[in-house]
Amino acid sequence: MIVNFILATIVSIVTGISQVLLKIGANKNTGIRIFLNKFTIIGYIFFFFVTILNLQIYRELDIKYMSIFLPLGFFFVILFSIVILKEKISLKNKIGLFTILLGIIIFLVDM
Repeated sequence: MIVNFILATIVSIVTGISQVLLKIGANKNTGIRIFLNKFTIIGYIFFFFVTILNLQIYRELDIKYMSIFLPLGFFFVILFSIVILKEKISLKNKIGLFTILLGIIIFLVDM
């Protein structure tokens, strides 16, 4: 079970990375090149592998445990957008991020 929790965390991280790659690909290109550049292609490849890993994880874990990893993905997307894309986040985003993390912690304590 712990292996699946680790895999689900990795999936959340890779999902965040793939979304940042898609954003970079969209920002650097126009027209058809938005879809046919290395950042976008790698982002979609990551999404494909994330989907395959998710299917494996869903076979092993109850869906109630998986519910903590979707919000964790939001956390990683925001974190990577700050670190990699140098985006600024608003106070509302900071409050939302804190609420997500607090919800995950409450859920984990209740397990």
